[in-house]
Amino acid sequence: MFPLPSQVHFIWQTFIERIDPLVKVLHVPSTTRVLEGCRGQIRTLCPDMQSLFACISFAAIQSMSDDDVLLNFGTDKVSLSSRYRRGAEQALSNADVINTTNLAPVQALTIYLNVLHADEPFRHVWAVIGILVRVALSLGLHRDGKFFKNISPFDAEMRRRLWWNVAILDARVGETQVSIAVICQAMFTTEAPANVDDADIHPGMTAPAVSRRGPTDVSILLGRCKIWRFGRALKGLSLDTAVIKGEVDGRQIYERKLEITRKFKKDMVEEYAATFHGDAGASAFIWAIIDVLTDRIELMAHYQFSLVEKQGSSFPHEAFRVALSIVERFHRIENDPDMAKWSWAAKGSVQWQAIGIILSHLCDVPWDEESEKAWQLIDYSFQDMVKAVTKEPLWKPFRRLFLRAKACRKRFSQIQNQDQTNQNQTQKTRDKGAVDTGQEGEWSGLVSRSAYSTTQSTYSTTVDVQGTIAGGTNGNEQRTDTTCISSAHSFQVINEDMGIGVTSLANGDNECGMAIDGSDIGPMDTNDWQQWNDWLQEGFWSFSGI
Repeated sequence: MFPLPSQVHFIWQTFIERIDPLVKVLHVPSTTRVLEGCRGQIRTLCPDMQSLFACISFAAIQSMSDDDVLLNFGTDKVSLSSRYRRGAEQALSNADVINTTNLAPVQALTIYLNVLHADEPFRHVWAVIGILVRVALSLGLHRDGKFFKNISPFDAEMRRRLWWNVAILDARVGETQVSIAVICQAMFTTEAPANVDDADIHPGMTAPAVSRRGPTDVSILLGRCKIWRFGRALKGLSLDTAVIKGEVDGRQIYERKLEITRKFKKDMVEEYAATFHGDAGASAFIWAIIDVLTDRIELMAHYQFSLVEKQGSSFPHEAFRVALSIVERFHRIENDPDMAKWSWAAKGSVQWQAIGIILSHLCDVPWDEESEKAWQLIDYSFQDMVKAVTKEPLWKPFRRLFLRAKACRKRFSQIQNQDQTNQNQTQKTRDKGAVDTGQEGEWSGLVSRSAYSTTQSTYSTTVDVQGTIAGGTNGNEQRTDTTCISSAHSFQVINEDMGIGVTSLANGDNECGMAIDGSDIGPMDTNDWQQWNDWLQEGFWSFSGI
């Protein structure tokens, strides 16, 4: 249930290095004194502190790589993580976290839920976060400590840290569920934490903490607070509502959103470039977070504008470019050695909006070098997803879209090969004619251009559904491609003929580390797509993976 006393110090240091900067709910010096006082014997502590250290142990293991766990504990990560998770859950139960009036069990539950998404689908985590939010509200964390005469300055500061971590956690998980159910600014008066190091505050302090300039222990948390507030404020600029009311032109709001978002990104980068100057890993991580989150807000502005303006059948290329940038940066967060300490935060998270828009773009345009680059990145992301993702509500429509893009890629490859065969045959005929007549002209170039034009037209209008996309009972027919054209509006308008059978597409492929042969895919569930579309339009809650 608990680590051995000889392991406690290592686990605690791992937590301080990897988890604490992102989930800043603890005062490290105070917690260290408790740990030293019990000499690593966690079982001798009260139930509240047992729950805290049990969750710290679970989080520390979750943040480590398989090799690190094997090297330091002599066992595999899955087994050790599972054991510590059971211990954390038992300790939370013993502490009666639902009825608690103390901060420690709530801090423990917050830490526990911040790392649980690597093992469980976000729906599971989201449901438990509902309990966390209500416990936090019952403790009055949504009201700033300065309104309570019996709360010391130190406790007021710790309550601020805890509440903001709860709000951010609720946002990053709730974005894939029901976005209107997340915490909003009107619900609380709790101020952001002071920009101070843990060494600047202590339980005996009698005056409020005074923020300082430069990097501190809470700098990353404060950056996330600013992004949280920015997302909420920008969400108030509603494209569809304003256009319906006739208050303002949709393009004006669209351009205003892009302008505000880009300025916010510029200001954040400048601020944190100075804050983390000299710390390559921390600065790279912060810049990557800022880039991903602000780009996702920009992406949603493109998406919403395309819906309101009914621009046509496809996303603007700018949206595709931004989406591709998001996936690339998120991939870097997960795999860059400089950011390895914090890559745990991205595990189990999926850039649904960006990947969905990229795939719909790939289904809507002729395949080229840029398309192939995008496909390789998406294919890698798909294979790297954890198994828990398959339980997400967006998984089914997402998988169908992935398989459609795969079918389009395969079809374009077939057409390209056929085109090359035709050109080779044409070249042989031309060469033979040239030998017979002794003349050469523009025939070869004309044939080549004509063949390319035919390829483009065929790719964008028809699909060979033999063993690839079966829209009906006749598997050898050619029909207009409604399944390979996906766009901003195809998230809203669902064709009746959307069933696809893609067994032959897989050919034994093991995407996402799981057997996906498409044999279970029937007619599309309209509710899935409606939920996806509604969620995309609420896409300013773009906190996943931080």
